[in-house]
Amino acid sequence: MLEGSPAISEVIPFDRASIFGALACVRRLRQKNYTCAIDFQGLYKSSVLAMLSAAPRRIGFERGWAREDGASLLYTERVAPTGRHVAELNYSLAEKAGATPPARPEYPLRVPAGGAASVRARLADRESEITSW
Repeated sequence: MLEGSPAISEVIPFDRASIFGALACVRRLRQKNYTCAIDFQGLYKSSVLAMLSAAPRRIGFERGWAREDGASLLYTERVAPTGRHVAELNYSLAEKAGATPPARPEYPLRVPAGGAASVRARLADRESEITSW
C-alpha cells in the first residue's frame, strides 16, 4: 500500500524473519546518509532502527507519549505532541523536523492492482472463521 503512494519515493523493507534481512535494511538506511529520522511508532524496535540509520537527528515522542517509554532515550530530540487525533500527534513530530502541517491534510494512498480482491478474500476467510465458532 505504501509503495503505491505518490508521497513516498522509496520503501526500504525490514525483513524481521532473519538477521540478514534486518542487517540489509540497516545497510540501506546508512547508505542513504539521512540527516533526520522520525520515529512515529515510539517503540524500542523503531527507535533502535532510527539510531542504527546513523541519522544525526532522531526525533520521537517524549517519555510518556511514546508507546514504550524507554524508546525516547534513543532520540536526540523529543516532542510533547499537541492534538487529539493520532495524525495531529504525528504532525508534531514532522513540525519538529521542519515541516509545515497542511491546512487540509490529504492521504493519497492507492490500492495496488488486485489488492482490493485480496482484502475481500481475507475478510471472507476471517468471517467464516468467526461464524464457525
